[in-house]
Amino acid sequence: MNKKLILVFVIIAILLAAGSFYLWQSSNTGSQSQDTSSAQEEAVRQAKEYKPDGFCTQVLVPAVHTATGARYTFSNGCLAPGWEAERRE
Repeated sequence: MNKKLILVFVIIAILLAAGSFYLWQSSNTGSQSQDTSSAQEEAVRQAKEYKPDGFCTQVLVPAVHTATGARYTFSNGCLAPGWEAERRE
């Protein structure tokens, strides 16, 4: 009887550990997703506020922020720092 009781406690401990690990992983992934989202929103805000010096061509330029992966379409050919024109294939 004593061995069965120990086995039950071991199984419960394993299940609790697995559940705790799963919850820790899912909460950690969620915070990374929120960090990425807020970084992308900040990059787009900076792109919208960017005022280039001089003359820029008037053409729509889809671009990607190199650090965050955010996407934004500029209304002219002058891209804000950190942005690259998106290549269409």
